[in-house]
Amino acid sequence: MGMYYIIMNPNTVGLRIYHAHMTYNPPGWTWDSDRNRWTGHHLWFMGGGSGHLQAPDVAYELGAGDCFILRMAQRHLGTQDPKHPLMVYGIHFDPVDRLGRARPFSWSDMPRHRRIGNVPFFTGLLSRCVEAMRVKDPESACYWLRAALRVIREYDTQPTVPAAEQRHARGVEALCRTILRHPEQPRPLAQLAAELGCTPNHAIRLFRRHKQMTPGEFLIGARIDAAKNMLRFSSLTVSEIAYQLGYSDPYFFSKQFKQRTHHAPKAFRRLKL
Repeated sequence: MGMYYIIMNPNTVGLRIYHAHMTYNPPGWTWDSDRNRWTGHHLWFMGGGSGHLQAPDVAYELGAGDCFILRMAQRHLGTQDPKHPLMVYGIHFDPVDRLGRARPFSWSDMPRHRRIGNVPFFTGLLSRCVEAMRVKDPESACYWLRAALRVIREYDTQPTVPAAEQRHARGVEALCRTILRHPEQPRPLAQLAAELGCTPNHAIRLFRRHKQMTPGEFLIGARIDAAKNMLRFSSLTVSEIAYQLGYSDPYFFSKQFKQRTHHAPKAFRRLKL
């Protein structure tokens, strides 16, 4: 991964992003920050799953919505429930001054931990940052990271979300967790709508509002992300992976995988990403 930075305004703090990713951790995953030998700061956000994080002075139980700004000079130990693996967004970055020199946060303004209530909205911000870094667009990546940091800093002052909106967000998020756990299962729109207690057209609107995509697009993304992990961590053939993920045609799976990742499955496996 390359290193990029941009100064958003010469009179304010800029950002330098070293790396941004979203991962579905394999069941045996653990994390010891000392292994990375990183410096700077790490935004760590739990999009789903459960586990524990041991910080220098306190232990946290991890669940969807937990967000951390970690100082990488300190040691952190992460574990997860193998039955509920973590889905994690990670952005390794530094604030920088107008000359591009790394500088620390004012930690009175930027807390180490927040529990973000509107998970779909926040994952939308981080997904845009990760995608911008993937296509080497550092200006957009820094824009979305700045927005995420502002949410973290000001979360306690955010306006109350209406009860109906919270209920819809929870319903969509619960369905998304189910899809992520079982991406191989078909999810007809009528079934999703019934689980949300609304019409099919309204179900599409809810997904677009909370996930910035349709239910079908989310299911495809879940299958492609699962396929990435299977290509990384298993010896299954491409056809076996396709069948396990609910595809009846391995060639269609390969075409869809390439459309989403810009790599054929076999080429992706060789990349060791």
